[in-house]
Amino acid sequence: MKRYVRTVSTSVLLLLLASVLLPSFGQEEESGGDGGDFGIFLEVGTWISQPLGGDYIVATQSDPNAVFDTTTISLDHSTTTEVRYRGGFTLPKGHGEFIATWYAHSEDDLAETDIRPGQFIFGESLVQGYAGYDDLGFSDSYFAEGNTSLRDLRLDYAREAFDTHRITGKWFVGYRRVQHNRDASAEYVAILPPGPQTPTPLPDEAFIKSSYTGRGFEGGLDVTMPLLADGKVTLESGLTLGILRGKTSTTYRSTTYEIGTQVPENVGLKDVSEDTSSQIVEGYLGVRWQVWRTLDLFGGFRTAAYDNIVLDLRPAGPGFPNPSTTSESWRSVDYEGFYAGISYLF
Repeated sequence: MKRYVRTVSTSVLLLLLASVLLPSFGQEEESGGDGGDFGIFLEVGTWISQPLGGDYIVATQSDPNAVFDTTTISLDHSTTTEVRYRGGFTLPKGHGEFIATWYAHSEDDLAETDIRPGQFIFGESLVQGYAGYDDLGFSDSYFAEGNTSLRDLRLDYAREAFDTHRITGKWFVGYRRVQHNRDASAEYVAILPPGPQTPTPLPDEAFIKSSYTGRGFEGGLDVTMPLLADGKVTLESGLTLGILRGKTSTTYRSTTYEIGTQVPENVGLKDVSEDTSSQIVEGYLGVRWQVWRTLDLFGGFRTAAYDNIVLDLRPAGPGFPNPSTTSESWRSVDYEGFYAGISYLF
């Protein structure tokens, strides 16, 4: 129901936006705002972004002296600097422009602790079954790593919506394709007290992965406002709304070892055909400086929210190798951070 409401609300916003802006599609240029000859432009910039959301809790840490003070340990996202490309060509006589945008993000994350023999205070959050010391789900160390990647392609047509003395606006509509992957793996070690019958401890292991691919339509509005009288320094901002339809595949597996016997217990889950409806809300605010007739420098802050692109699949009940019940939870990921770059008009 929540996904349905989000889809309907986003669709209404896009329809309202189109009803306001699309009437200008058939109008002849009056103010000359985006008139002129045919031109080609290219923008290359860096986006120092950090994903928010989609974190995996890989362990818990308990305090023997404070029963209610157990803390969670997440495989947190890091900040990464990636290149963002944007280019296209403008049509003569103010008939708009075609724009292509490409952004790719990839990062590796790590969480670990030193071995603390005999201090079984780390809960094995990712595994299922006979986990940890005495099969109670606790270990004395953990090691977790993960990867997050995003591929985002946009193909848009843009045209001037309005041009006043203080502000200029352009509407755009187009196609968008998104690929998003998030995975994490963890190892937990529980060192048993030494003794003649103590076997060599084997680490409990877990792996989880979610992959999303979606495509759909987007629309939005970009506005610019001059900050100086000569118009060479401008404030720019924009909002994009997108609706995507795609599929999500997710995998979970874990291996634990029953105490004493060291017999492995495996759990495996896989979902490869989950239909997904996702929404994108993207906005930015920045400044652009025309340092030369055809050369601009720009920078600002950008945020992009991708709704329902990570599916967390876990076992929720007993059973080996197939659990009796499972749990699924959808997650959204926001990418945000500062950007800067250079633009050239050929």
